[in-house]
Amino acid sequence: MNLLTSNIQVTAWESAKLLQPRISNIILPLYIRNLISLKRRAHCLWQRTNYPSDKSKYNALAQKLKRTIANYRNESYTKHLESLTTKDGSLWKATKHLLRIRNPPTILRNTNGNWVHSDEDKASIFANYLAETFQLHNNILLPKKN
Repeated sequence: MNLLTSNIQVTAWESAKLLQPRISNIILPLYIRNLISLKRRAHCLWQRTNYPSDKSKYNALAQKLKRTIANYRNESYTKHLESLTTKDGSLWKATKHLLRIRNPPTILRNTNGNWVHSDEDKASIFANYLAETFQLHNNILLPKKN
């Protein structure tokens, strides 16, 4: 029994795709990371004490961090826009990315042709579709005669 279990486990581990750890591509400057840690410390302190003064310090740090991140994003976007040129095609890529047409989600219709708006109706249409699509074959349903 142990051999069977170990064989199954080894096979599962070998066939499973290893997940790469998620590495954040966003590299924030040191002053923003320091603000984040200060805000987290202030939040922990406020959670422990529940003093109004600690909450006001936390709120002030949260607002300062929010403004600082907004300024950083604006500056980085401005630098990105200034770096676009026609020589390497980056301007064309950015324009193409901004002007692409985004397809809206498809509209579901009932069997009588009316549009469906509520979540319950959408769920029932989806359930009916799955029930029709995934049915057992007839030869599986019929018992074998010996």
